[in-house]
Amino acid sequence: MTVPLTAIMLSLDEAIHIRRAIDSVHRAGGRVFLVDSGSRDDTVAIAESLGAVVANRPWTTYAAQFAWAMQACPLDSPWVCRLDCDEYFTPELAAELRERLPHLDPGIAGLAAKRRLMFQGRWMRHGGLYPAWMVRVWRRGQARIEGVMDEHMIVGGGAIADLAHDFVDDNRKPLEAWLAKHWGYAAREAADVLAGDRGEPAGLEPRARAVRRRKHDLYYRLPPVSRAYAFWLYRYLLRGGFRDGREGWLFHLLQGLWYRTLVDVRIAQEAGHADLEEC
Repeated sequence: MTVPLTAIMLSLDEAIHIRRAIDSVHRAGGRVFLVDSGSRDDTVAIAESLGAVVANRPWTTYAAQFAWAMQACPLDSPWVCRLDCDEYFTPELAAELRERLPHLDPGIAGLAAKRRLMFQGRWMRHGGLYPAWMVRVWRRGQARIEGVMDEHMIVGGGAIADLAHDFVDDNRKPLEAWLAKHWGYAAREAADVLAGDRGEPAGLEPRARAVRRRKHDLYYRLPPVSRAYAFWLYRYLLRGGFRDGREGWLFHLLQGLWYRTLVDVRIAQEAGHADLEEC
């Protein structure tokens, strides 16, 4: 039976999250195609018990894995969405998708929703983090994933409409896992920055190109390392990140200062600037 929506998800040891994510897709009237990269926990068993179609593929990069999933997905729903295992639709968003998808104007090619970022169990409402609009739903065959840092969905063939309700990004793994993930992100962003200095990737869509130019033209024109402190002060003080309490203090310290400093150190290492490596 054809369903209105198929959610494509990538997994590796996501037993702590997978049921919550799949249940939220079911509430939206959809089903799940999961591409697993060798989970050693119960991720696959839980997903299959909930009716997900599961494929196995060794990990390469997020963009490459997701692009493969879009080609390999055997389901024929008219709408497709991207959902990470630690994300889920709020009940309100699930109900909105169930109601709106069958009746959308043919000129609508994609849908954007607001991300509600949680950290250590608390919603990060301030610091410029909400609302963060992201295209997560599109008509089948009318989107591709761009392969630079942040991996945005590029939708063509029609307009993008806004959804009224949120999806939630709520990673329940220990803080050590968050730190390890961002350690890897820093290497990827450093490589992206250096690649940007040599020119933009071929075929990059205008909107993605504009995002990259803003990042390079503003933030990366500031002096290394000191720009991380400026960014942290901007988000934590000027944008009100302090209003999110202890969790907000820790998040902005780690994501706004520690992570951004780490990116600068990785850039220096790749570029051979020994003076910055000593910072």
